[in-house]
Amino acid sequence: MKLELLKKVAYQKLKNIFILATIYLFLSFFYSRFAPENLRYRLPMLSKILVLRLFESNTNETNESPLPNKNRHFQNPRVVEENEVMEFPAIVEPTKEIFIQSKQVGRIKKIHIEEGQSVKKGQLLLELDDELIRLEGERLQLNLVAAKSQEVITREKWEHAKKQIEVKVREIDKKTEWVELAKKEYDHASDLKSKKEILWKQGYLSSPEFEKLKLDEETKLTHFKNLIRERENLLSLVSVPTEPNMVSFDEKLNHWKNQNTVLEKTEFELSVSNSKIIQNQIKANEQLKNDSKLYAPKSGKILKLNAKEGEITNHLPLLSLMENNEISVSFHVGERELHEIQLKKEVQYLPSISNQTIAIGILEKMNGYLDPKSHGILIKAKLIKHYQSLLPGMFGIVKINSSLKKEKILIPTRSLFGDLNSGFYIHLKSENGIQKRFVQIKTYSESESEVIAGLGAHESFEILPL
Repeated sequence: MKLELLKKVAYQKLKNIFILATIYLFLSFFYSRFAPENLRYRLPMLSKILVLRLFESNTNETNESPLPNKNRHFQNPRVVEENEVMEFPAIVEPTKEIFIQSKQVGRIKKIHIEEGQSVKKGQLLLELDDELIRLEGERLQLNLVAAKSQEVITREKWEHAKKQIEVKVREIDKKTEWVELAKKEYDHASDLKSKKEILWKQGYLSSPEFEKLKLDEETKLTHFKNLIRERENLLSLVSVPTEPNMVSFDEKLNHWKNQNTVLEKTEFELSVSNSKIIQNQIKANEQLKNDSKLYAPKSGKILKLNAKEGEITNHLPLLSLMENNEISVSFHVGERELHEIQLKKEVQYLPSISNQTIAIGILEKMNGYLDPKSHGILIKAKLIKHYQSLLPGMFGIVKINSSLKKEKILIPTRSLFGDLNSGFYIHLKSENGIQKRFVQIKTYSESESEVIAGLGAHESFEILPL
């Protein structure tokens, strides 16, 4: 019984070993026959386990050959020491973007531009429906004509009132002349009576003659007072101020002139003010009419158009303008690299689109605060060369030279074999022959490539002749 159990266990183990061996041979066959060289290079441990010489194709190239051919040329890579380059993801944006909006609410009548169109300063962009504004302007013009007519009428009334006052003044002046003449006659009669009174008292003049002189004086005085009363009656229709300082007749006369023309003068001044108000309303209406048309404040390119014909405007921007077609790139720099950032420093911008020319820019603007979340700061660089084919919104990489030095291993591009899909490799000279080795590279210049990994500075590789 015990022997049979041991046989079953041994049989089960042999079966498992056979299954594992079959799977290993199956995987080794397919890996040895069909696995590409770059996969073997990237997974060396797996290659050592699965690759068997028995299953390799005779037509495949071997990794090593006994001895290098004497006609083959080998050389060491060129090693250069350059400043280390810092790379940051960046986005293209306008250097200065102007947002244009309407000052008034209205319906869009006509749009004269399109997105992406270049415009000049003062060019008409769009216009609103201004029919109501024009009708209001015509109404104000009619009101101005009526106000000007009223102004002429009130001026004539004021002039007429002043002429009537002048007539009254001439009459008053005539009365004044009579008053002055009567006063002189009275003064003369009073003086004569005083002199004759001395003679009457000495007996040289009779009483009837002296009584006659007294009667003549009283008559002249009565006439003088009557004239003054008549002159004062001419001012009786207007209230004269009772201020104690205004006691002279000239002051009363001037006050009387102003009081008798103040109504007509006020009407004229009101008509003039009304005309000025209407003129200001007409100017405001003309400004509204001008505001119904939007013009380009600067030369540039239309980036976005957020309006359609027939829509009602609001207080949001209707369109945005890229001033002078100038563009910049913005990117974030970490806190550690801030000491390498200096304004006016030259940068390179590599667009993400292939076959695009590298653009040159100048660091122009740096934010004044550090973002606590990303521990970075926003930097802007204005592009000054080779940026005509770039558009706002494009992504790319900004390269900035740092003060740190770094060695670069450079090889001629013609020494590389393979392609982007299968990977690039070189023929490396070793003690046992020529070894095929995959390398990681990036473009350095038109004729050279930089080796990132896979080649040492003192290793020799095969280079094809020119």
